[in-house]
Amino acid sequence: MNWTPNCRRYFTSLFALSLLKAVAVAESYNVTGFDVGPDWQKVEHFPPLTDNDGNPIDASNIRGTRLYGYEGCGEREKSIINEAYKDFHTLVDQAVLWAFIEWDTQGAKEFWGATAGRAPIKDEQKKQIQQIYNAAKEIYSTPWSWEPPWIPYLGRVLWIHVRCSGGDGSGDPYDHCGDKDNDPPDDPPDDPGCPPLKKTAPAGAAAEAYTENAGRDEDTGEEIDYTRTTFCNAFFNLRSLKEAIDYGNSLSEGQQDNLENWNNRARVWLHEATHMHYFMNTPDQSPDVDDLIIRWRERGVTQDEYVYGPYRAKILRNWLGDGTFPQRNADNFAWYALSTYVQDQIGRYPPLPASGSRKPVRKPRNSGNNPLLFGEENPDPGDLGGDGEPDYKPVDGFTVSGCYGVDPQGGTLASPLPVLNISCVDDASSIPNAVFHSDTHKVYSNFCRVAYGNRKTLQWHFDVFGNLIPEPELSRRGIGSRIASPLPESIRNRKRQDSNDPAQYSNWQFKLDWTPKEGYNPAESGICYVECEEAFAALALSTCGQKGEGSNMMSVSSQFDNGCGIYGYTVKGIAIGKG
Repeated sequence: MNWTPNCRRYFTSLFALSLLKAVAVAESYNVTGFDVGPDWQKVEHFPPLTDNDGNPIDASNIRGTRLYGYEGCGEREKSIINEAYKDFHTLVDQAVLWAFIEWDTQGAKEFWGATAGRAPIKDEQKKQIQQIYNAAKEIYSTPWSWEPPWIPYLGRVLWIHVRCSGGDGSGDPYDHCGDKDNDPPDDPPDDPGCPPLKKTAPAGAAAEAYTENAGRDEDTGEEIDYTRTTFCNAFFNLRSLKEAIDYGNSLSEGQQDNLENWNNRARVWLHEATHMHYFMNTPDQSPDVDDLIIRWRERGVTQDEYVYGPYRAKILRNWLGDGTFPQRNADNFAWYALSTYVQDQIGRYPPLPASGSRKPVRKPRNSGNNPLLFGEENPDPGDLGGDGEPDYKPVDGFTVSGCYGVDPQGGTLASPLPVLNISCVDDASSIPNAVFHSDTHKVYSNFCRVAYGNRKTLQWHFDVFGNLIPEPELSRRGIGSRIASPLPESIRNRKRQDSNDPAQYSNWQFKLDWTPKEGYNPAESGICYVECEEAFAALALSTCGQKGEGSNMMSVSSQFDNGCGIYGYTVKGIAIGKG
């Protein structure tokens, strides 16, 4: 089990008296008596406990928590970790984080919560968020007047065990980073990206680091003596804080406004620090900080993803305006801190990527993909930082982590997303996409009620109003199984009084089909990440629904592979719309 965090902060009056006595005779102690932690004379550590001449530093001069271990790390990786540790302190030691967050500013509203509406962020949650930042600030530099390291229990936990996933494999023996088959990282490229990934990792994603708290690892049975952070290859491909600032300052104003362009290793360090229960005083003074999972939709495609990166952090905030979920997600802390630091550099808040009013489509879940027992079941974002739902496009070279950043708290981790494929013929039909799909009209609604989770192949015909056409009726209309031939451009694109009125197309029908993949069993396979209605909507919103001279006509035929099976439609008929 983890050590109780608040033992660092609270004392009985009797213990306080003994502590004052210890402070009074601080000069009588030096670091050679620091025997309750790792053997500092035998393990590599940072910052050093000796001066430049190799002499022990008096305990009263020790500033904060030491790093040690460095298994699997080469000399370059050790140097980068130590540099990033100092940069992390620079990033988090902003008074606008740990002393007085300006809650009415655009950044605070976008990352934390509303200041108006039915559920504005509460004072208690504001206090808890600032407490996390204050605790993170004190990791590197702690005021020893009340917590001298020679007090045995307090001193023993002021160490963080660090490792690297590369090298001989000793730094990440269970390959949580997914780097086992990869070479150690090279020098950071001019345009940092991700190293090659194992085939099981999501495309374009790579783990940067993960943190394990002291105690017994339930998966491996290993006893973890001190808080432990393992740095993955992708971490070393990021810029240092200084490099990121120099790079950002070289960009145009438009590029500077995108926070992803300022990404750096100090941001990763802060993310991992928020997971450290002992140092963050969680859950006693603030809730534990996790990597939450959201289900969100863009262009008709629904996806379950960890809340990594500023865009997803802002979407998470939009579920509720009261800060309940952002204060439990590490990247909200990390990216908000980076936004205030960048604002100080360029004199304005970097508002991109903007999430507008986009919100999760269900209540957020924990890192084990399990439902959370707190927070409202229905969204209520309060006042938002923007309107609409702008599409997201990451900046070049920016990716989000492909696996968890904190030891799981139980449950099953979300599976990598299946590959989603849309295909269609080039020929345009006579049917506008708004007739097939709109907010008020969906040809496929009745079909999807039957197709959802169905293990059988379905091929049914529907009219433009979404009504099922029985087989005898198809024969009477002379439709059979023939695909409607593409019509001449002059006919297909002619003007109509109301071109999106389904009644204008009553002589046209749709063959809708669902073909599950072999062995598909909805009871065992879990959720298909794009469900029936979302798949057909995506076809209408994709290039398959942008055919013809006006780029608004449905393709004659199209298919959507959602990982579990294939949804498809074919426009069928022998006549054009009326009018």
